[in-house]
Amino acid sequence: MRFLTLIFILIKLLYLVNSFTVHYPTFSKNKAIISNIDVKKITDADKLELQNLFKIVPMLVFKNQKINPQEYYDLCKIFDKNYKKDILHPWYTEIPSVPQISIRGNMNTSGIFGTNNILLDEVTSYFIYNYVWHQDLVGHPKHLPPIVSSMYMLKTPKKNKISTIYASLEDAYDSLDLSLKKDINNLNVINVHSLKRFKQVAYDYTGFVRKDKKKYYDDDIFTKDPFVIYSDKTKYRKSLLINPNRFFKFDKLDYNDSLELFRHIMKNNVLTNANIFHHNWDDNDIIIWNNRKLIHTSSPTIEYNNKHEKRNRMFIQCFLASREPILSCNSEPIFHPIIINKSIT
Repeated sequence: MRFLTLIFILIKLLYLVNSFTVHYPTFSKNKAIISNIDVKKITDADKLELQNLFKIVPMLVFKNQKINPQEYYDLCKIFDKNYKKDILHPWYTEIPSVPQISIRGNMNTSGIFGTNNILLDEVTSYFIYNYVWHQDLVGHPKHLPPIVSSMYMLKTPKKNKISTIYASLEDAYDSLDLSLKKDINNLNVINVHSLKRFKQVAYDYTGFVRKDKKKYYDDDIFTKDPFVIYSDKTKYRKSLLINPNRFFKFDKLDYNDSLELFRHIMKNNVLTNANIFHHNWDDNDIIIWNNRKLIHTSSPTIEYNNKHEKRNRMFIQCFLASREPILSCNSEPIFHPIIINKSIT
C-alpha cells in the first residue's frame, strides 16, 4: 500500500513539473522568453504553468516554432478560458480553415493557407512613416478588447530586421502622480469608429496623436469606455485603457483639453524609456501578449519595404475574442461597449 502511495506521489510530482524554461530579458519582467518547448506537444501541466505565468507576465515569446494555423489558434486559446469563436480581425484576410486567424504582410500569398491574395501591408497611408500606437479593438462598437493578442512571424526581412515596440499600461498608471490619479479615476474615454475617418487620418511623428481632417464624419459611431481599469480579476493593479487609433476625447473635458491630457500621459508616463521594450523578430517567432495590459505600435512600413530585398514580411495574427468583461474601477463590470449619442460635443 505504501509502495502504491509513493508511486502515486511521484507521478503527481512529475506531472506538476513543467518541461520548459523561462528567461526574463527585461528588468521589469514584462516579457518572458520560453525555451525548451515545442508548442505542438504542450502537456496539461505545461498549460497550467503557462497560464499561471501569463497572469504575472503580460508577454510570452516562443522562439523557432513551426505550426499550422489551427495549432496556432489552439495555442492562443490556452490563455483565455472565456474566449469566444468570433472573428475579430478587420482586414478580411482570414485563413479559410481557421477564420479567426488572418494573414498579413507585403509578400505574394497566393496558395498559402488556401488564400489567393497579394496583400498590401496596411490599408491606409499613415503606417508608412509613423509608429502608430494602439490597443487592439479598444473602443470598437461591437467587440470587447481581447485579452489575448498574438503574432506569428513566418518571414521577416533578412537584412533590415524589424521590431515591435511595447509599453506597459500598468506601469504607466503606477508612475502617475497621486493628484493626477485622482483626476483621471472617474474619467471615461470617448472613442470613435469611422471608416472615413480612418482612411483620411494622419498622425504626428510620435504616432500617438491623431490629426483628423474633420472633427466629425457622417459615419461616426462613438463609444464610451472607462479610462482606468483593473488589469485582471485579482484587482491588484490598475491599468489604462487607451487607443490612439480611436481616441476622440475624455467625457468630462473639452476636445482641446482632452488632447493635452492625452499627450501628457502618453509622453510622460506611457512612452518613457523605462517603460518601453522591443521584440526583434526572427522567423517562426510566436508572441502572445495581454492586450489589456500592454500597448504596442505597428512598425513603419518604410523600415522593411526594401525594393532591393526579395523577402520582406509575412505573418499570421490572432485577436482572440473574449467574454471577459472590462473591470472598471468605478462601476460594475462592462460586458459590452457602450454606444453614445452622435451629438457629442
